[in-house]
Amino acid sequence: TLLWYALHHAPRHLMTVPRISDAKVMLLNSNFIRARVHSMGYLEGTKQHCKDCADLANCLSRSENDWKRKQLHSADTKQEEYAMSPDDYDYHDCSQQAPKLPEWTESRVRALCAVSNILREKAGQISESNKDAKVKVGNSLQAVGEAIGDIGIYYVEELEHYDEALQLKSEALGDKHEEVAETLFAMGCHHQRFQHSAFAQRCYEQALAIYKARLGYDDTRVSLVLHNIGVMYHSKNQSSVAMKCFTKSLSIRKTALGDNDISVAE
Repeated sequence: TLLWYALHHAPRHLMTVPRISDAKVMLLNSNFIRARVHSMGYLEGTKQHCKDCADLANCLSRSENDWKRKQLHSADTKQEEYAMSPDDYDYHDCSQQAPKLPEWTESRVRALCAVSNILREKAGQISESNKDAKVKVGNSLQAVGEAIGDIGIYYVEELEHYDEALQLKSEALGDKHEEVAETLFAMGCHHQRFQHSAFAQRCYEQALAIYKARLGYDDTRVSLVLHNIGVMYHSKNQSSVAMKCFTKSLSIRKTALGDNDISVAE
């Protein structure tokens, strides 16, 4: 329908024009977010909003770089222009202000958390018997957590979303389901990124045990967890343990995907 199309594509069209300020306002508007999530579905609407927020950050980053280049080319003398590096140039003296990427970083988290608030409302309305809805909301909260994780500095907010996702999925499916393992794996990646090795290892081992029990020892998801565990041991200078993990991970990928798959090269 026309409404679905508008809710799905409007921010992207505004970024393309470009009308960046209007796109920012739209992505922060709670009524738009609510209509989008309800119209597109909780998981699809959440993923689209996360993507649009990331795309806007990329647009601002490109605009900022373009702005810097233009300001350098408008310097009074070529000698001054070439003598300065972009880091040395005083952009505050220019008549035109640069796009505010750091400002959007904070606003981006607000936009993502606005989605979360809607998802939490939905979670409170789900009956105990509606397991599918719980899993969808759990996956949606996990998607928001991953989007916050992509920003890289909001440790607490990211982990809160994983905790909520894990609780909803565990309530719906039990503690030994592969959907639960996916959230545990995301939590392991989160802790590893912030160098919390003990927590990361615990999450990875729990995810690994579930994957092996549910999917078998030769599933590619087992390979992925083993690879990350290997990276973690390598960072702790435990090379022999890391190599065992890498070797097993590689063997699984070759068996499942063939020698020429790109993930084998990785």
